[in-house]
Amino acid sequence: MKLTPGSRKERLALAQHALGRMSRRGLAKLGPKKRAFDPIQLLLKAQRGRMQTLLPIKYERMAGSPFAFFRGSVSIMAAELGAEKHSGLTVQLCGDAHVQNMGSFESPDGRIVFDINDFDETIAGPWEWDVKRMSVSIVMAGIAAGHGHGPCREAATAFSVRYVNTMKELADEPILSAARHRLHGLNRTQAGSAALKQAARAQPQDREQIHRILVG
Repeated sequence: MKLTPGSRKERLALAQHALGRMSRRGLAKLGPKKRAFDPIQLLLKAQRGRMQTLLPIKYERMAGSPFAFFRGSVSIMAAELGAEKHSGLTVQLCGDAHVQNMGSFESPDGRIVFDINDFDETIAGPWEWDVKRMSVSIVMAGIAAGHGHGPCREAATAFSVRYVNTMKELADEPILSAARHRLHGLNRTQAGSAALKQAARAQPQDREQIHRILVG
């Protein structure tokens, strides 16, 4: 089912229909033991159309850590999720939503914003796939940074709760207002506020360094 703009009542009706197909609890289920594909062969197929001279560099970086492998193997997670039941509510996905694909950049109106900044893998698909990939990335990035499983789980839970609450807020707004929504909450956090101030003064060549500061 493709979700199209409508009244709040119409959108709630679509959501209720989707719950009949897939419950919220069901969204957490994953059956990797039933995997019907070879992950390595899938990565090799993903090479098609790529610059072959850069692939050794890509694979060397992927071998650096589980999180680095996760970042470079979006096709594997897509295949895993594609084999599972889903909500049936289709949106235009980022396709590769993870913490290091978030950063600051200048919008067309000249304002510095913080948002997803990589859409190389964008594709139409179930809304929850981006949320799942971002949640997993929070856990894996936390572990790579030396944090324990407890704090990483708490961080992923905080992200999920914030996502749900934001969706509730946006559901009451007109479509155009929701589309223009800005993450004003960043202004209330010391790290986010400082990073955005630095981004406002940065030259283009400094963007990568600012990105590292934001994602830690």
